[in-house]
Amino acid sequence: TMKSLDQQLQDAQSDISSRAVNTYTIPESLRGDGPATVSMRQLTSAQELDAAKIGQFHVQKAQYEATKLSICALDGRQPSVANGDVDRFWEKADPRVRSLLLQAYNRMSSPSAKEEEAFFASEAVSV
Repeated sequence: TMKSLDQQLQDAQSDISSRAVNTYTIPESLRGDGPATVSMRQLTSAQELDAAKIGQFHVQKAQYEATKLSICALDGRQPSVANGDVDRFWEKADPRVRSLLLQAYNRMSSPSAKEEEAFFASEAVSV
């Protein structure tokens, strides 16, 4: 059975100390009455799969859910799962803030150009 969103957010937030946390400052021009900073971290493969399930395996919805699951602090405070802090923040955020957070999640989850180059340079073809 699929975990509830609250349980998934709780699971995602329970291991903050085991992975690096990236904190971003929201530009004042986009902030409105939202938080000044948002902290995010990489997800486990299980959490990525949970995000895909929540998004019903629709690519854009899954990306949104993964980004939301990666949010571990708003203004330095752990969001309350029970209060739906992340969902409320996401819904109220300027579309440009959501776009920046999606980009941040993608950057955190992607190899650098150097890592990508080294990986593909190591390719060996056999016949």
